[in-house]
Amino acid sequence: MGPGETVHNYTKQLHKEFDMVVGEVDCYLGLQVHRFNDCMKLNQAAYVKRVIARYHTTDAKPISLPIEPDWICGNSPLATDTDTYQEIIGTLTYLTLGGLPDLAYAVNVTSTA
Repeated sequence: MGPGETVHNYTKQLHKEFDMVVGEVDCYLGLQVHRFNDCMKLNQAAYVKRVIARYHTTDAKPISLPIEPDWICGNSPLATDTDTYQEIIGTLTYLTLGGLPDLAYAVNVTSTA
């Protein structure tokens, strides 16, 4: 049994259990998939836009770095809603795992603040 047949059999079993469509994927778990001739590009632009809208930060000023080099946590206001703060940190952590590793340090620093 070759790899193509194995995939086909597995897909057939999934169809028995779940209502699913097999085809080209455009978006999966917040990752947008763009296919080209010989490669595939993933990005999270749509997910990031939803996160920005969800936490009402559409008016925030963009910066070139995820965190200012001299940022000190004591200079920021304390989070008054702990649940929302933890939710935001979790959302940002997901972004670092899914394709924005440059945010990892900033999320780590702010999550321990």
